[in-house]
Amino acid sequence: MNAAVLAVIGLTMIFLGYRFYSKFIAEKIYQLDPDFVTPAHAQRDDIDYLPTNRVVLWGHHFTAVAGAAPIIGPGIAVIWGWLPAFLWVVIGTMFFAGVHDFGAVWASVRNKAKSVGSLTGDVVSPRARTLFMVVVFFLLMMVNAVFGVAISDAFQETPSSVIPAWTAVIVALIIGVLIYRMHVPILWPTVVGTVILYAVICLGEAVPISLSAGSFGLPVGAQWILILFLYAGIASLLPVWLLLQPRDYINGIQLIVGLGLLYGAVLIANPTIVAPAINPDLPASAPPIFPLLFVTIACGAISGFHGLVGSGTTSKQLNKETDARFVGYLGSSGEGALALVAIIDRRLRVAGRLAVDVFRVRERRHGRVRAGRSPRGSVWRGHFRAIRRHPADGDGRAVCGDDHGRRGQTTALHLAGVGDDLRYPGAAERIRGHRDGGDGVPPARLWGGWGQRRGWHVDLAALRND
Repeated sequence: MNAAVLAVIGLTMIFLGYRFYSKFIAEKIYQLDPDFVTPAHAQRDDIDYLPTNRVVLWGHHFTAVAGAAPIIGPGIAVIWGWLPAFLWVVIGTMFFAGVHDFGAVWASVRNKAKSVGSLTGDVVSPRARTLFMVVVFFLLMMVNAVFGVAISDAFQETPSSVIPAWTAVIVALIIGVLIYRMHVPILWPTVVGTVILYAVICLGEAVPISLSAGSFGLPVGAQWILILFLYAGIASLLPVWLLLQPRDYINGIQLIVGLGLLYGAVLIANPTIVAPAINPDLPASAPPIFPLLFVTIACGAISGFHGLVGSGTTSKQLNKETDARFVGYLGSSGEGALALVAIIDRRLRVAGRLAVDVFRVRERRHGRVRAGRSPRGSVWRGHFRAIRRHPADGDGRAVCGDDHGRRGQTTALHLAGVGDDLRYPGAAERIRGHRDGGDGVPPARLWGGWGQRRGWHVDLAALRND
């Protein structure tokens, strides 16, 4: 399967879902009324309730729901093959996620911008509302804890990310003042702000920031967590126009630029997906695809957390009820596009690099190759190969090990990172060898028989222990 074709099919289906299905939902089911007075006008206080440009509000909703989950979930779920993950992301985005986000915003707007938890009391019962609020409270506590630890770890492992991350807060504050207090048109703050955010990446590389261990008697990780929680507390008290809304909007622009670059790279490079559509060779420890596929890919197909965002903040800023389709459905569609490119990336990374490594090493070393390491990091052990990932790919550990010459044994393939200790289906179906005398055991081969990367085509079936 060609990756560019897969990307075009997925994006086209998501676009058709927005163009036609969301229009049907808006006109026939939700019956949006352009004259309906939204809570942003009826309850306007310029703190939480504020009529907002739909593009800005779309950026807020998109960024609020598209975190790490639509990248990590699909990256794990492809262990069952790329086809189930692809179908669930595309179909889920079209018929579930988009309608869910759209509906959460619409239902909240029609009920004075009440949250999903508060609406439960009106629709079900006061007791149900209490139970729902308790669940939401603990859910948000866990989300804050996980995000706090994850960002703290990121700041420690990559000190160069500190300045770019906090600069986004400063840029957001300036954009909020320019748009809402100085009434500057949105275009130039958007362009200049985006350029600054990309420019400070270089500044972050030049001036990495690390905290001192032992300050206040706390380790570095705990210090960053406290700083992040303090920031979150302050941000929750500020008017939405000053930080929350412009920060999410400018980050949404960054996400769109990133998605454009990723999909552009897929279309230009036009690589081939050589991994199987459905993986028939799962390890014994792998969980069943049903129902785990739908749990593993939540964000990117459908996630209940989006209802908290749609009814908690988005609905309070909706200028017109008809904007709910653009903000809710299209915001969720953006997350689906992110999950789709994550699937394509995971299907290409190992398989393509495996083919290039073998090809380049064989060019340098004709005939029998002794155990050792090439300049590009490929490891050849005896009669069997063990391909090592490039450090630039972020893993740096062995992807597969040899079978020490045991005839007919299948080499177990592992991916350092996502899917640790599981046989990874993205590179070779199996790598087998044969002794010098020849015993009829099939040689190494890649799924589909061919690997393609940067214009090189390598028939791995021809790579024998010569």
